[in-house]
Amino acid sequence: LDFFVPFAMLYAGMELTPWIRSNRQRAAHFGAIAMLLCAANVGLAAKSALDSIPVERYRGVAAYLEREAPGELVINAFSSSYYYLYFWNSQNRYFIGIEPTFTYLNAPEEYWTWRHFSNDEPVDASAAMAKLHARYLLTEHARHPRLEASLKATAGAVAVYRDAAVTLYRFAD
Repeated sequence: LDFFVPFAMLYAGMELTPWIRSNRQRAAHFGAIAMLLCAANVGLAAKSALDSIPVERYRGVAAYLEREAPGELVINAFSSSYYYLYFWNSQNRYFIGIEPTFTYLNAPEEYWTWRHFSNDEPVDASAAMAKLHARYLLTEHARHPRLEASLKATAGAVAVYRDAAVTLYRFAD
């Protein structure tokens, strides 16, 4: 949750105490506006928390990876899945971590290879996985239907884990 607004308001209140004492009526109006802003911030933070990805979504695939492929590099086609995957399984390595920009700045060619997966573009997945030096690719059904369709026809790509939200493919060495 974002605590900046409430703490900024407390700080502003402390700094403005002399002005508040000399302008009580105006201060009451500003105080009411400040309280509305704080309430709006809390409401927006609650809405954001309710709309976020359920933490359980990646639990099954993370457990599979921890059990069957410990320490392997996993290409996570959706960058926001990293937080949840890492929460459930910190033993594996994930191609896109906290921020895709780091990959873009350090390895732009690999970033664009990953971006084809992320953008749900059918690609030569076997060649792309070899280029990324990984054997596992994680896709989400809702975000990557075209990619999943092309992977079903890709020689050497085997769906080793599937649930209601994701599919994990393993590529032959």
